[in-house]
Amino acid sequence: MEKKDEVSMKEYLDARMELEELRKQNNIPTPVEEEGRISRLISRYFDWKENRPKARCVRKTYLILALLLGWAGGHRFYSKRWITGILYLCLCWTGISIAMTIIDLLIVIPIPVDEEGYILV
Repeated sequence: MEKKDEVSMKEYLDARMELEELRKQNNIPTPVEEEGRISRLISRYFDWKENRPKARCVRKTYLILALLLGWAGGHRFYSKRWITGILYLCLCWTGISIAMTIIDLLIVIPIPVDEEGYILV
């Protein structure tokens, strides 16, 4: 029995069509549909992140709250990020909130302030 090393385009397309028909008959989603859902989810997240409403905060107040009450999410509550503030508060005993506060500080420190001392967070 001889092995074929090459497959013609017609044979490939016929096999692909047969595979699609079998998937439809057995209600099996195609892998492209699965990738589509994941990519749509990722795309929706980044769209939300770019278009989310940003809170206008006084930079000095934000930094002081982050330094003094960052472990409890004080700066997050001040910037109207209630969900992450509650998350910081729930994780305050683990030390994770302190690490996240340090990251917040590293993000906020280089943000330029406007004439009145406000930043958009």
